[in-house]
Amino acid sequence: MADTEFGSCEMTAGEGSRQEARLSSGFAVRVVWVDMTDACAGRLKDVSQSGARIVVEGGEKARGDVYVLAHLQGEAEPRRLVAKVRWQVGDTLGVRFDAPIDLPLVHALARVERASAH
Repeated sequence: MADTEFGSCEMTAGEGSRQEARLSSGFAVRVVWVDMTDACAGRLKDVSQSGARIVVEGGEKARGDVYVLAHLQGEAEPRRLVAKVRWQVGDTLGVRFDAPIDLPLVHALARVERASAH
């Protein structure tokens, strides 16, 4: 584990595991089921180009495809990241984005933890 200007960074490698860095976060998001049957508030625990760990409020049972909505500072509309729920343990779920997100967005989502830590 290494510290970067955006927070702690964890790198995993090996067969079947993520190849890019995961950055710690505390960014508030909204998880919305793509069929619009349910939604819940959450907070990113960490984020990478391929996915994220999200702690959801109320321990909602997530399933299948979801939108992860993130309101970035200075943007009028939230970013909508299409993802698939890969696993859930209690109130923490792991999602894999349908398409990799760019590094500036990963860093924007990770910046919050540093700002709120002071």
